[in-house]
Formats: sequence, C-alpha cells, structure tokens
Amino acid sequence: MLELLPFTKTKTPDEEWDNFVDSSDNGTIFHKRLFLSYHPKGRFHDVSLVFKKNDQPFAVYPAAVIERDGKKIFVSHAGASYGGFVYKSNLNFREAFDLVESIVGYAKELNCDRIQLTPPPMIYQSKYSNYIDFALVKNGFNYLKRDVSSVIQLDVDKEIFFQLIVQKREQQLRNQ
Repeated sequence: MLELLPFTKTKTPDEEWDNFVDSSDNGTIFHKRLFLSYHPKGRFHDVSLVFKKNDQPFAVYPAAVIERDGKKIFVSHAGASYGGFVYKSNLNFREAFDLVESIVGYAKELNCDRIQLTPPPMIYQSKYSNYIDFALVKNGFNYLKRDVSSVIQLDVDKEIFFQLIVQKREQQLRNQ
C-alpha cells in the first residue's frame, strides 16, 4: 500500500528528494528541488508529494496549485517544462494506478478543478514503460497537446555518427 505525504509535512530534506530523483527510473533536473527552488519564494503554491511504500520513498511528484481563468489547477510543476511522477524502475502496473488515483484524490482534497501534468519524454526512462500513461487515460485524463521528440543515439562510433549526420543533411538538402 502506498502512503501519500505532502512534501512540506515530511522530514525529507531537499537533498534527499534530489538523491531520489538521481536514483529513479525517469527523474531529470526538472524534477529536482534544487531546480524548482530557483523560482522566487511565494511564486507558486507548492504542493509536491512524496509516496512511501513500507516506510521507504517510492515515488515523488513535484506539484503546485495555480489559478487560471477562475479555476484552481493542480499542476506538475508550474515552474518546470515537464513534471509528473518520478519513480523507481520496479514500478508495476498496480502501483501506477495507485499513484494516479492518489493524485486525483489529493487534488480533490485541495478543491482543485483540474489536474494538468506534462510527463517527461519517454527517452528519460531507463526502463521503458507506459504504465503511468495507461493509468492516466483509464482515470479520465486526456491530452491537451502532443509534442514530438527526436533522439539521436550516441552509443555509436564517432566516425559513424558524423557520417550519419552528413548523410541526413545531404538527404534533407536534396528533398527541399
């Protein structure tokens, strides 16, 4: 069973949160307290969450509450390009649903009208999974927009890499 705790009510210091992000499956700089704290105090009403399982940190969720067009919105996180759940690589299907259902319940407790999150691109996961995406859709979430990401694998020999770049550029020039 997962226990949801508001970050402000935990004894988790910023450094411990950031260490969890570093050891997670999908955390990036945008999930770190060090990054989020660069915003001036009071700019966002921070409602970040820590999820524990067997009294150990299991996931974190950087979040804030904002007001837009007269609506109270639970966002992950207003101060970052993307946010969403940060979790260990052993996340299973049931736990993904538990995480999503937990934020839905918490947002209701805060009297929020909507939840809005921008999950990190899948490329940042060390173990690819769409469990969270599936749990979000099954809980009534829908896309406001879709972005396209392109990735270049850097695990090839440097000469092959540059040859591929040159070939791609030449192909694009011919197609113009």
